[in-house]
Amino acid sequence: MTRCPRVIAERECQAVLAHLEQEIDGFVGASFVDAQSGRALAVHCVRPEYPLSSISAHAGELVRHKDRALRAAGVADELEEMLVTTRERLHLYKLLGSDVLLYVTAAREETTLALLKTVVQRRADELADLTRARHENVA
Repeated sequence: MTRCPRVIAERECQAVLAHLEQEIDGFVGASFVDAQSGRALAVHCVRPEYPLSSISAHAGELVRHKDRALRAAGVADELEEMLVTTRERLHLYKLLGSDVLLYVTAAREETTLALLKTVVQRRADELADLTRARHENVA
């Protein structure tokens, strides 16, 4: 399934997902998710038994709930990312602006949190640079 976010070209979207697989030890899957609707925009999973599409559909809900909780607690800061750990996996939810999030999961015993965060941040920064350059060329 691939319908990349409007600000990201199809080839860039696919390249990000492929790079994440190559750069993260224990990579299980990654997806771009519409943060408002929870709709998976692009999904790439190396383990067919893992329900990445289903989990991706709930990612938007999880992030929206956490954002509401922070605002209700009077926290004025903006949510950037969330980490969920389970016995088997690390799950990183990285907001890319206000409408898209990048969800990445990896086997906990095969990777480190530092590696996961570093690779995801690098790819998020590259996407931000591409988007910024595209807007500057249009303007």
